[in-house]
Amino acid sequence: MGPKRLPLVVLLSLLMLSGCAREERKAASPTGPRTSSPASPELGSRLPGGMHLTLQTDKPSYARGEPVQITAAVVNLSRKEQDYTIWNLGDPRIYIYISGQGLEKVPVEEKSLRQRARLPAVSYSTMIPNEIITREFTWDQKVVGPEGKEEALEPGSYELRAVIYLGRLNKESPDREKQVQEVSATEKIEIRP
Repeated sequence: MGPKRLPLVVLLSLLMLSGCAREERKAASPTGPRTSSPASPELGSRLPGGMHLTLQTDKPSYARGEPVQITAAVVNLSRKEQDYTIWNLGDPRIYIYISGQGLEKVPVEEKSLRQRARLPAVSYSTMIPNEIITREFTWDQKVVGPEGKEEALEPGSYELRAVIYLGRLNKESPDREKQVQEVSATEKIEIRP
C-alpha cells in the first residue's frame, strides 16, 4: 500500500468504528425537549439544577452473550448553562457502569472504547438550556476485568448506571470531591444462562 493510500485507509477505518456507537448533542425546541431516542424526559432521574437523566435498555432480560441496546440521555431543562466534567481523553459525555455478581462500578463500553488506552486529561463542556445529549450503543455483555482482559458476564442480576459528572474542578481547592457531583439513573437487567 503506497503512502498516498494510507491516510485514506486510516480515515475509512475511523469512520467504520464511529458507526458502532452514537453520541449526539442537540438543542431541544423552545416548547420543550425532543429526542428521537427511546429515552424521554418523563422517565429517569431529575438532577440538581434542572438536569434530567434517563437510562433504558431494549428489554429487561437477556440470554448470555445476547446484544444489549443501551440508550442514555441527559437534558438541561433549566434556563442556565450547566458545566460537566469528562475525565479522560476520548471518554463519552455520559458514562455507563455495571454492578452485580461481584462487579462494582465497572465501565460498560462498546468494543472500540474498551480497546483504547485511557489518557487522563480532564476536560469540561457546557450544556446550554434545553440541550440534549444522547448516547446509544449496542453492548456485547463484555467488560474489562481486573487483569485488563475482556470478560463475558456471568448469568445473574445486574444494575446498569448512567452517570454524568456535573461541575468543574478547581485545582486550588483542597476539597476536590465536592466540586464535581456524580449524578445517575439506573436500570436493572437479568442475564440468563
